[in-house]
Amino acid sequence: MPSFKSTKYLFVPCELRNNYISVYIGVLSKHSDELSAEVLSLTSNENAKDLVEQFKKIFTAIRKKIIGDHTETVSPHLQYIAALLFACTTKNPLRRVIISSFQNLPKSVQEAVVEPAILDGFRHMFEPTQGRSSLSDAVLSLEEMVPLRHNVDTISAITENFHLGIDCAGVLCLEILHYLTQLAQTFYQVYSPSLSPLGQNEVMHHCLEAVKLTNRICQKTAVTLETRMKEDEALSQLRNIAKQCISTDISILKSDGFLIDCKTSSAMNICLMLNHAGMEEKVLGLFSHTVFSHIPVLRDTGSPPPSWLDGVGMDQLAQGDLTSTSYLCFMYGMLAMVPMETLLSLVGNRVFLMDCMLPELFDLSERCSDVGSKLLAAKSICLLTQRVREHLEVRGSYEDWQSCFHGNSVALQSCLQFVFTAWEDALDAVRFVVRDIFQSVVSLHLWYLQSQGQCTQDDEFLHNLCLTILHDVSWSCKGKYGTLSVLVRHLGSARMLAWDSGIAMHVMQQMQEHTLACYASELYECLFRCHMAELDQSESSKVTWFTQWVVPVLETLCQKSNLQKKHTIEYVLPRLLKCGENTLHRIISHLTQLVNSADKQTSSETQLGALILCLRRARALGMLKKGGSSMAVALMPRQQNAIKKHTEITSTNMEGPGTLDLQTDETVEAISNETESCCNVDAFKSVSQKENAMISEIESDNSKGDCEVWYGLVTVQMLKDALVCRDEQVRLDTFALLCENQKTSEVVVMSELRLIRSFIPDNFNNQNPAFRQQFVALLKKLLLRLKESGGALYRQKNKNSETGMKSYQDFLAWLSRAMLDSLYPGASFAQRSTCLSGLGLLLDLYGPLTDIKEPSTPELFLLNDIIVECDLYTLLHCLTDSFEDNKREAARVLIALTGKPALQQLM
Repeated sequence: MPSFKSTKYLFVPCELRNNYISVYIGVLSKHSDELSAEVLSLTSNENAKDLVEQFKKIFTAIRKKIIGDHTETVSPHLQYIAALLFACTTKNPLRRVIISSFQNLPKSVQEAVVEPAILDGFRHMFEPTQGRSSLSDAVLSLEEMVPLRHNVDTISAITENFHLGIDCAGVLCLEILHYLTQLAQTFYQVYSPSLSPLGQNEVMHHCLEAVKLTNRICQKTAVTLETRMKEDEALSQLRNIAKQCISTDISILKSDGFLIDCKTSSAMNICLMLNHAGMEEKVLGLFSHTVFSHIPVLRDTGSPPPSWLDGVGMDQLAQGDLTSTSYLCFMYGMLAMVPMETLLSLVGNRVFLMDCMLPELFDLSERCSDVGSKLLAAKSICLLTQRVREHLEVRGSYEDWQSCFHGNSVALQSCLQFVFTAWEDALDAVRFVVRDIFQSVVSLHLWYLQSQGQCTQDDEFLHNLCLTILHDVSWSCKGKYGTLSVLVRHLGSARMLAWDSGIAMHVMQQMQEHTLACYASELYECLFRCHMAELDQSESSKVTWFTQWVVPVLETLCQKSNLQKKHTIEYVLPRLLKCGENTLHRIISHLTQLVNSADKQTSSETQLGALILCLRRARALGMLKKGGSSMAVALMPRQQNAIKKHTEITSTNMEGPGTLDLQTDETVEAISNETESCCNVDAFKSVSQKENAMISEIESDNSKGDCEVWYGLVTVQMLKDALVCRDEQVRLDTFALLCENQKTSEVVVMSELRLIRSFIPDNFNNQNPAFRQQFVALLKKLLLRLKESGGALYRQKNKNSETGMKSYQDFLAWLSRAMLDSLYPGASFAQRSTCLSGLGLLLDLYGPLTDIKEPSTPELFLLNDIIVECDLYTLLHCLTDSFEDNKREAARVLIALTGKPALQQLM
């Protein structure tokens, strides 16, 4: 038999398609119109993307005819398309497109044309094939199972988010259930230990999908099944199906090698089939007699299986006949599918769920050795507690046995003991499930308190539980943080602070451990958010909250412990900043005071570094906005005079580009006229001693009178101090703060360009490779941002944008000249490496190496325009560098500049 496992097949091969498709082909073949030919050609398209586009055009034409009241003319086309649903393979995207298209048709067309075609497809699918009277006549090979698995996938697709398909499944619910039961039995018969591991895995997944689909059909058609079960014939038919299905499920549960998921699905299937077969009220007695026969109180109250289950072997579900894993799988399936009213029934003065099932689960959890079983045991206990909690919240009080939901009851104490045992499990999934169990236990106790009219704040159980976890459990225990978070949400942060005033310090100390950082940060966020909600909006309360929760974080950022600082920045600081803009302003104000209050003997580097880190993180979160707190410049009179002198000098005598710290747009505009002089050999001459003295005077005046505020948070002078800090990381963080921005099209303002100018030349010659690597990466971000925002400025086409474009061009010209001048013979390796990398970035982003140009945006900058002959000699000299990467980068720059006539002459 041909196989279509390969992903190249979009449709089932013709040899494997049902005969009814050929009927529709014959009908359409009689139509000689173009639309019919297009529909018939769908199966010949082997490209999935083209196939979808072709179908959309076809269906658009069909909808037009339906709107034009020509439904009869396109009925054969719709029937053929419905038939294609059963021929599309799992990899074919056309299946979902067809379903979506059918849902957009008028309801009358759906009922009159599409629904009968889908029902017809189902009926043909269930017909015996290849001369067999049923699927179980013989054991199939792996290849022969592939078409059957295709049918399972087809039924699943048609009954998933497709109301018309679900309606059709309701009409044929018994037929579909009978067919799926046969498929599951057929798949199971193929399973054998003699198969290869790959073959066994394939068969088990076939069984899993068949059983899961059976469960889904039972649930989606529950109302229809309930109605039809009132008929004796339908009830008898369903019981025969259930008998065969349960028999296969028991065989799967007894097979040691089967997947846990398949076993749990089979257990769910047993419960669903019994419920639909009229055993919903008797299922607890049946399981008490068979599954829980080892518990005396249940065995005495149980009832034997009914006659229609004779020969199924329900007794094989007993604990002694199943492995621990299989027994656990059945318990999980029972918890998931048996109604809570049944599970909470009293059996011999005991609550079945809490007094019988729960101890069984704890016993099984202790006997589980493999990871999958341990996780399933935890999930089972979690499911039990969650279902009980949800049921009680909806149904209200049960006076007869509500005391079993008090925190000191045997059941809940057992749950807590399980939590304390498993909260340090090596598997993350188990730890998260255990935390959910703890949450459910606390919720059940709170429900009990509410039902008794008792106050939560005065409850002794919660009080003792919290103190035990807070004081008796080590802070190195991962489970401590999740459970404390649960208690904080119910008891509040104020009580935690009353019991342990240093809790903030204890949590922050754990940020040194990477394995604890994420858990500790979650608890810390829970604490400070609950405390914020508890306090009023008075200024004193805000100061109290800030001192309690923010100051410890800032103290950590001011320390020199890189690991603790790193985890605090990553996990805690973003959570704090998201509390609101006022938090950011208070943080910056606090750190600014620390920096300014540091005496001369005490270094303020750590405080300055913490301030920059907070600003950088806030900018990464998009919290720095210009709006009402835009940058305002207030120049001192003496400073304005100095700038005026500066302008006069540069407009008359300046011959070189210089590295002046420009203060205003007027200064930049005055100097920009001298940019072309950079292309002369005389560009290497220095300014006169008199001019240098005046420039120093200007810079001195500017540093004293600079009152500009960056984003309304810190002065530019403080950013300047950070850029010249002795700590390399502080300098890099400040440079990153100026370069990085979530919105790359946001304009880089003049004050930021001035700060960057003051930083770059002094850091070319850094001997730290990691520093140079980060420096070049940040420079690339800056150049990309200049390019993006430059395009935005050009599209604005106003006076301000022209000024901004001019300042960009001047900055790029200055940067290029600074890097070229730093490549002089004798320059250190670090300086050459940094400058050559920067020149390469300029060429990649702005120079001739950029092949694709935006026709609507002119070139912002071209390196060719400022290169002079001596620069070429300098680059040629770099080819003699002993470091291979420097030689390679210099050669790349030279090759990119081959358009310069001077270079051609040299060559």
